Amino acid sequence: MAATATDPEVISLAAQPAPPESSMYFEYLRRIEHALFPLEVTDPDEITNAESLRLAGMITIREESTCVDDDQFTYQRVVISEITLLGRTELRRQEKHSPFAWRRPRKG
Repeated sequence: MAATATDPEVISLAAQPAPPESSMYFEYLRRIEHALFPLEVTDPDEITNAESLRLAGMITIREESTCVDDDQFTYQRVVISEITLLGRTELRRQEKHSPFAWRRPRKG
């Protein structure tokens, strides 16, 4: 029997965001993996990456992340609270399937 668009499994898969490992967003997650949190981000490209990771459920962003008007300069500030359990799991999964995984000593 073929799945239809009204099947709960099909709907739940369609509602999932695209995995960030297929883009530069995952590389950003890898870069902030060992950062000290809360992490303040003001670079527009990093803000875009952080927002995509938040939408994918990989990080949490604090409420005080805002657009700030500082006299002549307008910039956006995002404060990343943490990498979520989902984000940490994805980092471990990618590490395990990395082309360089053979270099890491195996436990046990």
